[in-house]
Amino acid sequence: MHTRVAFVCLFTFPVLLASCMGEGAPLLVASAPFIDFGEVEPGQSDSATLTVTNAGTVAAEVAEPVLGDDAAVFSVVGPAWPAALSPGASLSLEVVFAPPSSDSWTTALTLSAAPPGSISGGGGVGEAGAAYPTLSVVLLGRGAGQGDDDDSAGDDDDTAGDDDDTADDDDTADDDDTADDDDTADDDDTVAGPDGDGDGHVAQSAGGTDCDDSDAAIHPGALELCDTIDNNCNGLADEEAINGTSWYADSDGDGYGNIAFVTSACLAPGGYVGNSNDCDDTSAQSYPGADELCDEADNDCDGSIDEGVLGTYYVDGDGDGYGSGSASGTSQGCSAPIGYANNDLDCDDSNAAISPLAVEFCDTVDNNCDGNVDEDAVGATTWYLDADGDGAGGSMLTAQSCTAPAGYVDNSDDCADLDAAVGPTASEYCNGADDDCDGVVDEDAVDATTWYLDNDGD
Repeated sequence: MHTRVAFVCLFTFPVLLASCMGEGAPLLVASAPFIDFGEVEPGQSDSATLTVTNAGTVAAEVAEPVLGDDAAVFSVVGPAWPAALSPGASLSLEVVFAPPSSDSWTTALTLSAAPPGSISGGGGVGEAGAAYPTLSVVLLGRGAGQGDDDDSAGDDDDTAGDDDDTADDDDTADDDDTADDDDTADDDDTVAGPDGDGDGHVAQSAGGTDCDDSDAAIHPGALELCDTIDNNCNGLADEEAINGTSWYADSDGDGYGNIAFVTSACLAPGGYVGNSNDCDDTSAQSYPGADELCDEADNDCDGSIDEGVLGTYYVDGDGDGYGSGSASGTSQGCSAPIGYANNDLDCDDSNAAISPLAVEFCDTVDNNCDGNVDEDAVGATTWYLDADGDGAGGSMLTAQSCTAPAGYVDNSDDCADLDAAVGPTASEYCNGADDDCDGVVDEDAVDATTWYLDNDGD
């Protein structure tokens, strides 16, 4: 193997391979976005080292690298695939360029990674069939002698090969001394301009198509990279870049994307985000970490529906809006089924007139389910305290009840309830008091004296 160090550009800024498969997924960092081997003699080879580091917080599994077009002149030497990388660990790949001729070659070296155990056979696809994020590194190289136009042996002299003054390279027709193939300098006397960077494309300033003739990685047909540069000279920068990031449509605007709608770009397009974690991209109430609602949807994207927020409903046999805790059977749900209530407060679920909101009546039944019978009932009687026990009550102390409380009577006829000798049924005495509570004093007293008329006053 030819081991001379060619013009190999290994940029020091990192290239990231970030998984969009949720927090804690693999995160790879490559040491360069592209490798330019410069010129290598045909039949010889040159090599460069590419370092890949696991910058994530969990272990990663790296699949065998895949080479794109022109892969025949490039090869990769590395560990056994898939390769395991613990957090912070690195692996080195030896990338080899062996040109068979003096042409130019460009290809992409693609890496993919996934959680351990996800990659089978080194293909970069998980067991469930979902494609994992990829990282591409551009490989560039040229066979030495391209564009050589000297007058000695080789491919462009005046005596041998394909560029002499005879056969198909004579002084007439389309290959004469006035067009583009004479005997001097870079092969013409008039039109074609210089190829300053040796990439096989003439500068635009000299009538060619190369938009940057100082950089061999920039020319028509080059792979576009995320570097704000028009690498392929089509007038656009970063379009369809091979090392673009995967972005996912966020149609509901909750900050979480839909894995079914993905695009690759250097910067996030409008309405796209850098993750694919949304389980329902039609509802802004459903995303990882959202509060679970009782709506028959998986709001927090944990694979369960309405967990922890379902209500318990009780059989309401009498249809009064109150269920019975003693009734057999309850129901779990976001709303009450027909025949169920959201409480178990009914003390008699067979009678719609009995519930916590019912009015208490004098019927020896606990109509309002408060544990008491006939208290403060509609239709209750007013009772009066009979302090002296003479069967007649005073008017100072009363009670409302369906039955007479102890010491109470149903009248307030006693005018002196602290004296049992005074009451509606008491006898009137000549004592200057209203003994029988009729409002008159000493009338018809039982101890009254009999008096006789003395008309003549004698």
